[in-house]
Amino acid sequence: MGFGNKTVMVIDENDTGLDNATAFDVITTQRSITKKFRKTVMISLLQQSSEVFKLFDDVVNMIEGHLMYHHPHPEALGTFKILVFEYPLRRDKAETL
Repeated sequence: MGFGNKTVMVIDENDTGLDNATAFDVITTQRSITKKFRKTVMISLLQQSSEVFKLFDDVVNMIEGHLMYHHPHPEALGTFKILVFEYPLRRDKAETL
């Protein structure tokens, strides 16, 4: 997908069927390639672990094609807590987002 002189790579659920360690390795590799070539990549994940979640610069939540949230990932958990969003017990917060 291209926007003017910029290119955005969109990857949909590239962690499907992978265990957490392999998903972490895939996202780490994608991140290093992205940084090296100074590209923008958007990746949708189904159920990421906290370790994978921490690899991302920003969190974007969309519902039915509408942008609901976009901020740097360290702010995400706190923002949802302020909005009185309760995280399920014994469930990874990153997975819940």
